Amino acid sequence: MGWALTSFVFVIFSICLSLSWLM
Repeated sequence: MGWALTSFVFVIFSICLSLSWLM
């Protein structure tokens, strides 16, 4: 359960980082 939540947060962080690079 914990690893799933951590990986989910990591994916969200990666997407936000990608969007900031695109801007």
